[in-house]
Amino acid sequence: MYSLAVVEKNRLKLESSLGLELPYWSYQEVRDFSLRLKGKFAEDGVQLEALSPEEQHFITSSRLLAKIDFRFFLTRFCMILTDQKKLEPVVPWPSQEKVLKVLADEEQRQDEFGVVKIPIALLKSRQVGGTVLGEGLVAHMVFLNANTQGLIASDHPDTSLNLYHVLTRIYDNMPPWFRPPIKGRVKGTHLHFPDLDSDVLVGAGNQKTTMGQGMNIDICHLTELSTWEFPSYIDEDLMPAFNSSRKHHSVILMESTGAGAKGNWFHDHFMAAWKKKTSFKAVFAAWYLRPNNRVRSEGFEFLQHTLDMAKRVQQESGEALDKEQLAFYQYTRRDFEEKGELEKFYQEYPSTVEEAFQTGVKAAFPLELRSKLRDRVRVPVFVGEINLLTGKLKKVDVESYLASEDPGKWEGRLVIWELPKKGRFYVVAVDASHGMDADNAAIEVLKVGTRREKDEQVAEWAGDLPPGDLATVAGIIGRIYRDKDADLDALMAVECNPGSPGTTTQLVLQQLGYNNFYMWRRPHAATGGETLVYGWWTTPATRPLLTNLLVEYLKKEEIQINSPQLIEEMGTFVRTRTPSGKVHLAAFEGYHDDRLLALAISLYVAHEDDVVNLADERRRSEEARKLSAAKPKPKQIWQAAASMASGESVEGLYQKAWDAAEQLAGVDKD
Repeated sequence: MYSLAVVEKNRLKLESSLGLELPYWSYQEVRDFSLRLKGKFAEDGVQLEALSPEEQHFITSSRLLAKIDFRFFLTRFCMILTDQKKLEPVVPWPSQEKVLKVLADEEQRQDEFGVVKIPIALLKSRQVGGTVLGEGLVAHMVFLNANTQGLIASDHPDTSLNLYHVLTRIYDNMPPWFRPPIKGRVKGTHLHFPDLDSDVLVGAGNQKTTMGQGMNIDICHLTELSTWEFPSYIDEDLMPAFNSSRKHHSVILMESTGAGAKGNWFHDHFMAAWKKKTSFKAVFAAWYLRPNNRVRSEGFEFLQHTLDMAKRVQQESGEALDKEQLAFYQYTRRDFEEKGELEKFYQEYPSTVEEAFQTGVKAAFPLELRSKLRDRVRVPVFVGEINLLTGKLKKVDVESYLASEDPGKWEGRLVIWELPKKGRFYVVAVDASHGMDADNAAIEVLKVGTRREKDEQVAEWAGDLPPGDLATVAGIIGRIYRDKDADLDALMAVECNPGSPGTTTQLVLQQLGYNNFYMWRRPHAATGGETLVYGWWTTPATRPLLTNLLVEYLKKEEIQINSPQLIEEMGTFVRTRTPSGKVHLAAFEGYHDDRLLALAISLYVAHEDDVVNLADERRRSEEARKLSAAKPKPKQIWQAAASMASGESVEGLYQKAWDAAEQLAGVDKD
């Protein structure tokens, strides 16, 4: 039905058993034959006149081929209303092809079992063809197969009615000789096909009614799940009904734009599938996969954020966006931005999964800043897996790595954006974990800035290793960035509060012979002096030092961030209130800030002993450079003065020259 290989196998089997050729009639041939047959069938499908052998062969072969080949059905008999308000068969868009590929891959994988069951979760941009494809799947299963139960539903009865209209439009525009007789056509509620004993039920997500209870659901299409009021019925009633189906094929397509954060049913459902923790296959369809998302671009001046977005999309997906697509993006974003709805724009027209799910929480880092940082991340120069036994790195192909939609690609791998440079100083910071699924560890490498260059995140490792194994990983990374001239490992700063997992990481690093550690100058209450202890200690007094410095550097764009996952953590880094009533920055409930805190440690450690703040000095140096460039050179001053003083005496020339100098360059002649 979905896989070319499976379809071809079944087509050859049918041709052999029936002694009948099943040709792939083109859409034009289907249309021509349908016009020839128009007077030979009544609207209810009853045959009125005898058929020629050619006509009979066409009808039989078309029905059989449509039944075993979904794409043939979709592109010949599945009529939809296009953007131009014309009735035409579906020509799959790139966004729809992504779903078709999953269907094909899963059918081919499961074909040998005799029963194919495919659950799909589709996170999409607005209007990328999910509704048409979903209703096409329902039509194909219910209209052409006996004893099939289908269900369609959206978040509200009005939007469910839209699904019903798409489905009935497909049915009404099928040739009479092709469509099954219908009975019990209850508007927006139910379709029944008596000859097949097949049905389609219509539900809604805002109704306290059971969906699928006591039934076997063979084909299901659900939309706008982010805004369902009662999604619990999906788990309680619908999924058992779908799982109980023993049809040769059963498919459920759940699709929605993003909304909300953890706790939103669709967010949690999709992300679990995206991380490959459930049987559902996750598909993401970005805004640029809709061919009609483009406008004329003649004379159009693209803003930097648009160009940055295009560069990132090409780096990460291989999609080269054309000028008309960029113009659409910029126009659409502007319209939302002018109304103060930038979050809604990203939700409706996302280019990444992270953009699609807007949390709605007020993060410490504005969305505009996160968007700018996300578009400016650099392409990794190296990605590797660390072997804990041998201490060696296994290289991963960077292009394949970036093209992969597997969210787990960022976990447990060392990602390097810049290899060590001679004469530069690096800090490695470690936020350890207990090695459990809900507890993440992170290692960040910061290249310390100079008067001319920003600080930069140049490497990252994140995962859920226990603290002892984490020490092995940290040691390997620290030695990659060692100072060879000084024979010194990179400065290592481990968060190791008493009782924290980092104390184990610190101890193991020392046992492994690592030779360069950050020492925290801990204030001594009794003496008023300081005591040196290994690692960074996060306390109620020191945590603000970390978070405030990080916020300052990021908001002033004095640090280059290269990790998309770290930027994602920024979106849920909020001001919270401690039990004692104090306000501090931390991850929103249910989210992580491990990467952010590791980066904050590296940043603080790097600049703790700065005589002057490098970022402020860089700004002053840049301002001085611009001022110097704007001032005229001595030759320009004298030329200007001479032209102004043409014909004057020597004394007058001298006076005019100094007047010009004072005017043009602020020079004091005294």
